[in-house]
Amino acid sequence: MIAVLGFAYELPLIIAAAFLFGIALDLYRPAASALLADLVPPEEILGVRDVLGRELNGVPVLLVLALALSLFTDTFLTGTNLDDLGRQVSIYAIIAIGRLLVIITGGIDLSVGSVVGLSGIIAAMAVCETTGGGSVLLAVVLALLAGAASGTVAGLLVAFGIANLIWITLIVAVVVAFALRRTVWGRYVYAIGSSKESARLAGVPVRTVQVSVYALSGTLAALGGVLLASRLSNGVPTAGTGYELQAIAACAIGGAACSARAAPRSAPCSAR
Repeated sequence: MIAVLGFAYELPLIIAAAFLFGIALDLYRPAASALLADLVPPEEILGVRDVLGRELNGVPVLLVLALALSLFTDTFLTGTNLDDLGRQVSIYAIIAIGRLLVIITGGIDLSVGSVVGLSGIIAAMAVCETTGGGSVLLAVVLALLAGAASGTVAGLLVAFGIANLIWITLIVAVVVAFALRRTVWGRYVYAIGSSKESARLAGVPVRTVQVSVYALSGTLAALGGVLLASRLSNGVPTAGTGYELQAIAACAIGGAACSARAAPRSAPCSAR
């Protein structure tokens, strides 16, 4: 804490020193350039960008800050502090190198934070649930494969222009299909559709299932409204007018029976 307060107290001095250093460079640059022009031909004079390259223009600034911190603090150039800085920066540097490749291609990837968390969890679980010397290696391999799979999916979405709406639709369809076919709740839904009285006599909580079905329908309708608003970049009160008929038509075309009882797939949609 004392070191942090001392650094905060001396921070204005560091900034002032860097500012004065920049002014000095601006004042003496013309004289130095003229002296070099007399001694060396202009075509043979190498500038900072020629030596470091355009990609390393920020290095002089970092050197100035490092010099200022070294002059105004007693703990910056210590081995412990440099080791801590190296450990902290290494993670960001590795992630930034991967992000650099994406940015060079003109893209952006906002999933790296989630991938970092996912890979860390996978590696920790693999180490804790396995025994032996190979557990660490297995954990690293699994974590890297998870990150590669996530990056591959993101790359496919970008390269082939697959809209996020399509993926969301597929995920919702798969989840609901699994719930209907592989869960007790799904069997209750079909039982109520076949005969409410028979389902009640069989011990099915008819009212609870009906409430849950309508609640889920409203939730998915709200999800559709959110996605529509995000696509239009605007919220329109009448945007969903007529969507209920299109949804019913889609269900009927897909084979759902709209009568009071669960009729065969070939039965027409009739009102009760």
